[in-house]
Amino acid sequence: MHRCKRVLIVVSMFIISIFLLVMTAMVMNPLLRTESSIRNNLLRITPIGTNRNEVATAINDVEGWSIRGFFGPVVLHPTLLTPTRSGQHDDRFPSVGVRSIEAHLGTYRLIIRVDVSAFFAFDENDELIEIFVRKQYDLP
Repeated sequence: MHRCKRVLIVVSMFIISIFLLVMTAMVMNPLLRTESSIRNNLLRITPIGTNRNEVATAINDVEGWSIRGFFGPVVLHPTLLTPTRSGQHDDRFPSVGVRSIEAHLGTYRLIIRVDVSAFFAFDENDELIEIFVRKQYDLP
């Protein structure tokens, strides 16, 4: 009976340790959070209505973030978000905004490599109207 209790205690402590380790990793690396949580954080930094130049400055001010490019609208492709280059919009898929900025927020590895990007969509007045976050998984 005592041996079963000890095994149960050891297994419980192991599970609690793993849980605490995962929670600590999520706090230390915000890229591990959900896309929705990352989007909410980005909206705190660059609220809807922020000017495109201010968004670009905010992206450049965060260590580890970089602007991948300035593009046309963000296309809501069923399997992945894609900013379009001028003249390449495919009308089969809905799009958001007139212009966009694609930003690389970082990369992390668990078992596979995960790249995290954000797409900032702007209206004709260069004001932010939406932010999309995409995690791209690099499978072996």
